[in-house]
Amino acid sequence: MTSDGPVTVSFYRHGEVASHRGDVPLTDRGMRDAEAAGERLAEMLEPETEVALRHAPTRRTRQTLEALHRGARRALGPRSSVRFGELQVEPAIRNPDLYVAGTRVEMVSSVDALVAQLPEGALTPDDVASNRFFSRFWSEPDRVRVWLDDEDPPGERSSDVARRLFTFARSLTNGAATTARRYVLVTHSGPLRAMLREFVLSEDPGEPEYAEAVHVTIAADGTASWRFGDVQAVTSGARATR
Repeated sequence: MTSDGPVTVSFYRHGEVASHRGDVPLTDRGMRDAEAAGERLAEMLEPETEVALRHAPTRRTRQTLEALHRGARRALGPRSSVRFGELQVEPAIRNPDLYVAGTRVEMVSSVDALVAQLPEGALTPDDVASNRFFSRFWSEPDRVRVWLDDEDPPGERSSDVARRLFTFARSLTNGAATTARRYVLVTHSGPLRAMLREFVLSEDPGEPEYAEAVHVTIAADGTASWRFGDVQAVTSGARATR
């Protein structure tokens, strides 16, 4: 089944954090910037729009979505006909699935933060520090780029993650709707960069700004119109034209 009209999906990077040493919260500035992004989002919402709110399964993405919601509602005012759904966790927009010692791990920025994700006694810090992938990951200033360019990471490649997010977004056209629909999804920089490189830019844009968004409008036939800053592209299948 497909809907009568297009669906617009806004993928946001989470707001500012002090570090990536685990599942850390937003900074105060991160909260303010995310609320400001919500105010800008409000300008894009037509009357009667139904807005779904979903975040990756991390603390910083949830807090970003809460702040986006606050900013948008404040800008729209109490008389607005825009309807927001409840915040929900969405595993499909999670970080890459990477594995160490049989355990899925997040791409954290220190040995200790990685060891903390493993079962007790699984590996020593020295074992983790010498891991083929993570030893390179921690040695480079742009860590996410290490994963993006690795053809054989210990888990999902960038193209796998890009396709996961885009396939999920296209599935949102399934079903029927009588009003305009928008999905506001908060994820991480790695998935955003992978998706932009795969479907929009044909190259890695580098780190998006905190609380920056990639917007894509998907027609019932699966054609996707992308917007990232000043860049626009159209995807039909796996090819983009700019």
